[in-house]
Amino acid sequence: MSDINETARAVAAIVARSQQVRRDIEKTRIALRLWIPSEAELVPIRRAICHPLLGGILRKDAQRDVSGPNFTLNSLRLAISKGHLVCIWKAEKQYVTPAALRDWLGLSEGERRTSRVIQYQPSAAKTNYEKQKGGASLANASAKLLSMKAALAKKKGK
Repeated sequence: MSDINETARAVAAIVARSQQVRRDIEKTRIALRLWIPSEAELVPIRRAICHPLLGGILRKDAQRDVSGPNFTLNSLRLAISKGHLVCIWKAEKQYVTPAALRDWLGLSEGERRTSRVIQYQPSAAKTNYEKQKGGASLANASAKLLSMKAALAKKKGK
């Protein structure tokens, strides 16, 4: 009789564990569910970088979003500031629509370029006169500092 009771307890423990595993699997399945917003639905800009149009994965749970490899939050903000990407402000937050992202991606690469090229220009060599002028101003500044230190020391001495 004790063997039957032990077997019943073991089966009950296995059933309880399997029910817990099923609940955990269901929670994970819900957390990993994809979210595909409609064309006119507002998407927060922080989540927009995870949109499938930009190579990312949007999930129902925002913490599990995966951003795409090609675009960053700063590249979207730069496109908004240049007027290439339409942004909607709502409650002091930025939102974009998938339609606006699609229009932005439809622009040519030259219109959509987000990097800026800064050309290096070496400084011109100083003439002898400019060097002498700089040395003289340095000497004047040093002389003024010495006189101020002397005046301060004299004032503290009294």
